[in-house]
Amino acid sequence: MNTEVPQSRRKPDVDRFLEEFKSSLRNGRKPPLAILEYLGMVPSAPKDAVFNPMQIKAIKAGLLSRKPIIVSSPTASGKSLVMYTAIAYELSQYKTCIIAAPMKALVEEKLQELSELMPWASVEPLTSDYEMTDSKIAALSSADVVVTTPESLASRATKYTSEASLFLRRASLLVVDEVHFVGSEGRGATIEIGIVQALQANRRLRPLLMSATVGNVELFRRWLKSLTGREPVVIKSTYRPTKLKIRVIELRREDDRDFMLKRLIERDPEGEFLIFCPTRRQTVELAEELARRFGKDKVAYHNASLKRERRAEIERRFREREIRILTATSTVTTGLNLPAKHVVVYSTRRGPAMVDPIDVAQAVGRAGRPKYHKVGYGYVLVERGMGKWWKKRLKDFAIHSRLFTSQMETEFHINNLLHMGAFSTEEELLKWYEHTLRYAEEGESDVVASSIR
Repeated sequence: MNTEVPQSRRKPDVDRFLEEFKSSLRNGRKPPLAILEYLGMVPSAPKDAVFNPMQIKAIKAGLLSRKPIIVSSPTASGKSLVMYTAIAYELSQYKTCIIAAPMKALVEEKLQELSELMPWASVEPLTSDYEMTDSKIAALSSADVVVTTPESLASRATKYTSEASLFLRRASLLVVDEVHFVGSEGRGATIEIGIVQALQANRRLRPLLMSATVGNVELFRRWLKSLTGREPVVIKSTYRPTKLKIRVIELRREDDRDFMLKRLIERDPEGEFLIFCPTRRQTVELAEELARRFGKDKVAYHNASLKRERRAEIERRFREREIRILTATSTVTTGLNLPAKHVVVYSTRRGPAMVDPIDVAQAVGRAGRPKYHKVGYGYVLVERGMGKWWKKRLKDFAIHSRLFTSQMETEFHINNLLHMGAFSTEEELLKWYEHTLRYAEEGESDVVASSIR
């Protein structure tokens, strides 16, 4: 790539810079030097620069270095470009990378994006769908980038001495996308263990943690410092190229839910609507009802029961605006690029249980996407008396560790880690525990102590 700074620096040409950046990724293992030189010569980001203010802040703070980094920035603020810039830099140094994405659908999307941006790089997926055959192990070991789920990462990290985990031992960058999932009930503890084990197994591994909904970044900074022995860089930004307006709508009666939803859709006959439902069954039933009102060819549903090919087709049609109204479960709350002007959280309950406010925040954060909308609108339909509660929760994005929260769960994880060889003595266990998010948050744990007596 020609490293001469282009004349367009005086008057930036967005398309030209973007094409130069993408071309540098496609054509070889070289970082986009001309662009980075350009960025280094301006004190702040011009409005039409190829990188936005958040991305420039990350680059100047040490994205292209060995520093651990935490990026907390709104949905649609450009975190993906931060990730791919970091990966491009690592590959330019002939190093390898791992991306941990929270859902299989998102793993597939990252694979597609990487194949388009960096067709010269070898990218290999790793989820529970793949058997660890000799050929798969060889492909993982030779890959430039491995894209996996946190659970699969945890599985390989707790078996890090095996041949199948060679890719983990040789990697230099670990990107954990949507890291707020460490605070999710059910899978948070496994994700936390996976991150700890991966960074313990490979001390050269540099973490890049990204999320739109980590409010307590100081806790994560302390955790990464303890885990890596290096002072992390924290990029906390409120930058969002598309404005977001969120409205919590308190319903007088449960029967008003469908009426209010249809009223919102009727207000914007041309706008796209992404409607999040708590269950698969509800996505189907609601889509059928809306199809009768707004046209069968303009309405569809999306959930994990659909085959991958069918989901991909629906996603394509929604992006191309052939479908205007899409009902969905959490399969599309995280990461997937589905531009919608309006996002509606149809219900905040999954049976008798309350939906996690973080999940609701992730959902409404998907409203409005750059290049498509100037403003995005998020609506949360809540039952009577819950309006103030939800308004407060949607402003508080503190993430808390789910590790070792009960005696039974603690004993399960300790026994599993013992079996995998993470530690073998009480002293080693306590030392291991000191590197967890749980320890950074609460210090010594009575549950852990009682489990090893």
